[in-house]
Amino acid sequence: MIKIEVIGRQGRDVELHESNGHAYARGVVAVDVGRGNNKKTLWVNWTAFDKAGELLAKYQQKGSRVYLAGEPDVEAWKNKDGEAQASMKIIVRDFEFLDSKPAEGESKKADSGIDDVPF
Repeated sequence: MIKIEVIGRQGRDVELHESNGHAYARGVVAVDVGRGNNKKTLWVNWTAFDKAGELLAKYQQKGSRVYLAGEPDVEAWKNKDGEAQASMKIIVRDFEFLDSKPAEGESKKADSGIDDVPF
C-alpha cells in the first residue's frame, strides 16, 4: 500500500455531494514544496467519503489549514485533441484540522483575515 500525507491550505471551499445515499466531498489543497528560491506550490486534489467527507465539508473552507493522509488514485482521460491525460488525487482515510476551533456561535465561514491568499 502507498500512503500519501500532505499539509496545506484548502484552495477553494470544499464541495459536498451525495451518490446512492453516500456522502463524498472533494477539494484541492495547496502544498508548498522546496526551499528558498526553489519554493513552489503543488495543488493536490482529494476526495473523502461518508463521515470524513461530511466533516471536511462542514469545517473546512478556502484557506483552512489541514493535514490529509490516504491512498493515491489516478484518473485518466483523453483531452479534446485525443491526447491521454492523467491526474492524481488522494482518497482521504485520515485527516486533522490545523486551524484553531472557531468560538462558539461563530460561523465556519468567519473572516479568517487572509483575503490576500492567491488561491
